Amino acid sequence: MLRDRRDRVLQRRIGKRVGRMLAAGRVDQGRRLLATGLKAQTPGGDALGHRELWRHLAGARRAERLEQAIVSSTRRYAKRQETWLRHQLRGPASWLDASAAPAALAQGAPGAMPKLDGANTAWVLIATALVLFMTVPALALFYGGLVRSKNVLSVLMHCMAICCLVSVLWLAVGYSLAFDHGGAAHAWIG
Repeated sequence: MLRDRRDRVLQRRIGKRVGRMLAAGRVDQGRRLLATGLKAQTPGGDALGHRELWRHLAGARRAERLEQAIVSSTRRYAKRQETWLRHQLRGPASWLDASAAPAALAQGAPGAMPKLDGANTAWVLIATALVLFMTVPALALFYGGLVRSKNVLSVLMHCMAICCLVSVLWLAVGYSLAFDHGGAAHAWIG
C-alpha cells in the first residue's frame, strides 16, 4: 500500500512534526549529546534533522532558519522515497489517502488484502510435502549409513519421530508465535 500523493497534506504533516520535535527540546538534546563528546560524524549523526541541527549548534545556521532547513530536508527525503517506490514496485498497488486520520490509515484500504487462491495454496502444500519426502528419508539414510547395519532401523525411526515431534511443535506453538499477534506471550518472547 502506498501513500496517496497529496503533497500539501504531507508537507503540512512534516511541518507539524518538526515543530513538535523542536518544541519538545530537540535543540537542547543535541547540545547535551555534543557535551558528552558525540561527534556529528558518528553513525546516525547524518539522520534526518541531525545534519541541520549540528550545523545550527556549530554556529553555521541561525536558529530561525533551523526549522525550515529540517522541514526542507525531510520533504526532499519523502520525495526520494516516493520516487523509489514508484520505480521499484511492480504490479498493483493500493494508494491510501494521506488526509485520512492515522487510525483509518492503519486499518488499510478496503479490498486491498489479497484473496487466498486455491492453486497457490495447493502448490505450497505440495512443495512442503516434497521437501518432507526428500529431507526426512535423506537424513535418515545418511545417519543410517553411519551406524552398524543392525541399528539402521532404529536410526530411521528416530529421524521419523523427530520429524513428527517438530511438526507437532510447529503446529502447536511455532505457527502462532510466527504469524499471530502473540498477545501476552510477546512480553517475554519478543
